[in-house]
Amino acid sequence: MNKGNTVKHNLSLLSLSIVVALGGLTACNDDSNDKVAEHTAKSATEQLPVKTTQATENWSVINASKTTTPEILPATDLTQYVDPFIGTAKTGHTFPGAIAPNGMIQMTPVTDDMGTDWWAECSGYHDKFDTLIGFGHTALSGTGINGLSNFQMLPFTNESMPDGTKIESYRPHLNKTTEEASPGYYHVKLKEGNIDVKLTATERIGYHKYTFEDGANKKVSLVLNAFNKDYAYNHYEVVDNRTVRVQQTFRSFGTIEQTVYFYVQFDHDFVDNPVYHKEDEWAEDGALVLDFNTSPDSVKDHVINAKVAISYTSPEGAENNFDKDATRSFDEAREYTKAEWNKKLNETKVVGGTKDQLVTFYTALYHTNVAPHIYQDTDGQYRTMSRGNSAEVKQAPQDSPVFSVYSLWDTFRALHPLKTILEPKHAVELAKDLIRKYQEGGILPKWELHGDYTGTMVAYPAVAVLADAITKFPDQFTDQEKQTALEAALRSSVYKSENDVKDYGWENYDKVQKTNLQFVDGSLMADGTPETTECDPLASAKDSLCGFVPAKGHDHGNNESVSYGLEMANFDHAIVNIAKAAHKDDVVKTYQRRSQYWHKYWNASNADNPDENWKEKYNMTGFMRPIWSEGEWATSDDGVFHPYQTVHETGDYTEGTAWQWTWFVPQDVEGLKQVMGGNDDFLSNLKEVFSNTCDSKDESECTKTADMTGMIGQVAFGNEPSHHIPFLYNWTSEPWHTQEVVDQIQRTLYGPHRGDIAGNEDVGQMSAWYVMSAMGLYQVSGSDPVLTVARPIFDKVQVPMGDGVFTITAENNSAQNKYIKSVTINGKPLHKNFTFDFSQMKAGGELHFVMTNDVNQAMKPDQLTKG
Repeated sequence: MNKGNTVKHNLSLLSLSIVVALGGLTACNDDSNDKVAEHTAKSATEQLPVKTTQATENWSVINASKTTTPEILPATDLTQYVDPFIGTAKTGHTFPGAIAPNGMIQMTPVTDDMGTDWWAECSGYHDKFDTLIGFGHTALSGTGINGLSNFQMLPFTNESMPDGTKIESYRPHLNKTTEEASPGYYHVKLKEGNIDVKLTATERIGYHKYTFEDGANKKVSLVLNAFNKDYAYNHYEVVDNRTVRVQQTFRSFGTIEQTVYFYVQFDHDFVDNPVYHKEDEWAEDGALVLDFNTSPDSVKDHVINAKVAISYTSPEGAENNFDKDATRSFDEAREYTKAEWNKKLNETKVVGGTKDQLVTFYTALYHTNVAPHIYQDTDGQYRTMSRGNSAEVKQAPQDSPVFSVYSLWDTFRALHPLKTILEPKHAVELAKDLIRKYQEGGILPKWELHGDYTGTMVAYPAVAVLADAITKFPDQFTDQEKQTALEAALRSSVYKSENDVKDYGWENYDKVQKTNLQFVDGSLMADGTPETTECDPLASAKDSLCGFVPAKGHDHGNNESVSYGLEMANFDHAIVNIAKAAHKDDVVKTYQRRSQYWHKYWNASNADNPDENWKEKYNMTGFMRPIWSEGEWATSDDGVFHPYQTVHETGDYTEGTAWQWTWFVPQDVEGLKQVMGGNDDFLSNLKEVFSNTCDSKDESECTKTADMTGMIGQVAFGNEPSHHIPFLYNWTSEPWHTQEVVDQIQRTLYGPHRGDIAGNEDVGQMSAWYVMSAMGLYQVSGSDPVLTVARPIFDKVQVPMGDGVFTITAENNSAQNKYIKSVTINGKPLHKNFTFDFSQMKAGGELHFVMTNDVNQAMKPDQLTKG
């Protein structure tokens, strides 16, 4: 991490930027459970007649109350502050290649770990490897699991390849000293043959530019392999002496078999009848070698250009995308995409900060716009969510685009809330796209990849994204869309997979849509018989055997049971918000109760029981603990609960321990505060989790998974379940600790270097956290339209809100002045817990900070309004 940077705030953005005129640039487990789900969803939508009103299309209506317009900061070339290499080292798992904003095609080098570290290759690239497979056309950004890297191209010469080397296993090397990247552009030279490679991309077209040395025997290999996949079947068709169709059917990341199509065209002829090299007839790895030495004079041409179109619908779809979009030269495409990135980045303008901070901020903002990817052809055709082993191709509505690559368990926390601030129209598009995916696939996805339910991660996070968009922009959803969103949420919240999973054809990944709750809505007892009374969320599991996910080790047990239970309570709160928007009072009542099931897991310190005297052992007033199906607290084999212990995927917690998951009640922080014992105990517990180190000499006691990175005490900031914890000090009598911890994270766990992302970047989530906190705000509950504040980095931030502007100003700001002396929203005090409503910024206005270096002058809770 870049811990040694000196932070300065006296450097104006305008003195660092080159002003450009952007306007001139080219622009279910069983039948009974299914019936419960269907009945619940149906009854919810039947309670109120659905109106036929349309969503409001004019976004300016959200600013109807704005009365003043601040001076607008000029547009600048902000791509100079983006370094796509940030996150490509350590465990960031990003890629440095060329992509347009949310582009369908990702042009990036694919490196080979040579069997040393497969996890490092999740995006297809890692900075520590220089061994090259080829230059690929698809990539995941920041994930913790491998996937994509479909179809690579590799330039080479006869001279650069050692004698006897098989082309399908040929691995040249990147000259790392020549690597450079900027938004929409990547450049490197290969050590073998000194071949110069440049890549750029528009939304659906990838561009290759290879420059060979004088007299070189120019060849290009179309690499077809199963890298980063479970398997791959490859097909190619030579159309003419400049054009090849490529098709790859593959499976990766827990998806069903799917196919991607490419249409490749070069600007020079290649020799007739190119040779396809592979080990044997059924080999997954092969290479089609194109020889561009067609005549003695051809050696005079040093440069080979290629354009590649992508489609997920058909070969014709790829060709049509090529015909419509591949009209630019390499340089024109590069300038076009640079301009598109500048438009995107200039939606958030800042003043102040050091150059390192500007690079960190705008690179983070860049990473929040890599995905979800565009997922429809130029004519609107797209591959639907899968039902069974086949998928349909449909036409997208003109005003409702289709996207893919939703890492929802990660991104519901900060990425999607950030979109509602910076790109409200796009935030609504994404929410409506998820509703459509439910309509096509039968449930909401939790990690969607190219129309497939990968099933990765926990519970049903899509409901939080729907709730966030609907509560903030209710006028942008018709009554019917709200009803459908609620139907989708209800169906997904009671879905069980034991039978349905077979219908979908999935053979692995038990999480494909894992049982969400063994005791669905508290309505099933341990023996599976219906319960006759409502489950009491405040009663212990032993006294009220319902409303919790039983832990592994006993009957009906589940892996990661505590995380499932806590996440589902949070998502049930999101469903409450959707139900309110849909005017379904009975659903509101039911899901408010379900959202309180988190109480079941709270195990308070017991001074009378040495094994549960958490205050004595860990200076904590309690932990969230696993529960066996009989209602007893679950323990390890030694009969004791160990809060430091965890096991990846088969333990009681998802990618963490009791120390982190004890804090996951973002929908009810006040409730968590009360069960912990009130302000003093809540505050003491927070201080402990940020400072505690496992001092046990027994290594088995102090376990960590690979995802537990960016440790501050027992807070694993490098992973999503900890992202809201720094802001919980705002709910205490000492809120300035939020400012201290956020400042520490901004300085030490982010930075301008390749390894300066503390954990998996996770498709924009880690970056979104930084962008929001640098602006001085955060949304603790991903489904509630309420924000809280922290230490801002910049002197001024401007964000367009519809036809208005929201400005964040920080007076007396500096590296040392990290404490908030005062803060107002539109001239008024913030609410209790340093919060304000999204509606207060939706119409434009100003969030104004006054900063100080004196903790004794830091703002106190009694200086806020009581609401």
